[in-house]
Amino acid sequence: MAEKNEKMDMDNRHTIMDAKFIEIPEGTLTIHRELGAFNGTNKIASSAPKFFDARERWPKCPSIGTIRDQSNCGSCWAVSTASMASDRMCINAPHYSLMLSAEDLLTCCGTQCSTYGGCTSGWPINALNWWVTNGLVTGSGYDERQEILAYGPVVATFRVYQDFDVYTQGIYYHVAGAFKGTHAVKIIGWGVEKNTPYWLVANSWNSDWGEKGLFRIRRGNNECGIEEAVVTALPAS
Repeated sequence: MAEKNEKMDMDNRHTIMDAKFIEIPEGTLTIHRELGAFNGTNKIASSAPKFFDARERWPKCPSIGTIRDQSNCGSCWAVSTASMASDRMCINAPHYSLMLSAEDLLTCCGTQCSTYGGCTSGWPINALNWWVTNGLVTGSGYDERQEILAYGPVVATFRVYQDFDVYTQGIYYHVAGAFKGTHAVKIIGWGVEKNTPYWLVANSWNSDWGEKGLFRIRRGNNECGIEEAVVTALPAS
């Protein structure tokens, strides 16, 4: 797993993090795979660069690098979806550089996004179905890196275990600890460090968490299920 910071206030950190996940029992992570399942090493992406950071490719879109704070609300599904949609609107039309509202999804989507909605839980694919018309990207087998290269960040959902609580830096992979919940995040790039491929991911736990609000997770082996439930949208033409 990634490096730990033993000086961290663990009691406080656990209290905060416990409120941030989608409360779904382990083994039920089954949502529409709008981009198909990936392993991050598909032959179709042989032309993809070794390193990629969407913030550098689209510098006129500040939303890509903006780290949001979901606080003690289990709204990762809304925050990651609104963040990704903001990025793609700007990439499609650079003059359109607005931060779309996660609060709008929390308030209005309700049971259309999940059984309970709001700060309790929700799914990015349901949020996109509610929010975006005729904009879902589909097509099994289309590599995730090609999608990000062409159109911008995507939303991924992965299983969170206790050892993710102590992440501070480095490339994360699950080693030990109980399952805690499911979390939605935004993948903005990828790279390789010491022969280990990784995804570059924007979290929504403020910029003082992890690597300035970001984290890296091992790529190519579907670490914690992060490569099996990826969704996104395209602005309507």
